[in-house]
Amino acid sequence: MSKLTLNRSPRLEECKMPKPDHPYLLAQTAMAQLKAAVHQVLGSAPAAGLKNSDIGRLLGIYMGHAEHEGHIPRTLLALM
Repeated sequence: MSKLTLNRSPRLEECKMPKPDHPYLLAQTAMAQLKAAVHQVLGSAPAAGLKNSDIGRLLGIYMGHAEHEGHIPRTLLALM
């Protein structure tokens, strides 16, 4: 009977879960919460749907420039 040997990558052994206050973990948690909030708003939206500016105002994350006030910034949309 042959013995099974597992080769472990040194990189895998170096990987550790970041501390709860680690900037990466904070950012990833924030993104997940933002996506969940948008999903929740869309889930309770009227049949006609919502506009970008409606979602932005409901979540308090709207910005914009002339004639586009109230829209979710494109950078945030791209991340979602």
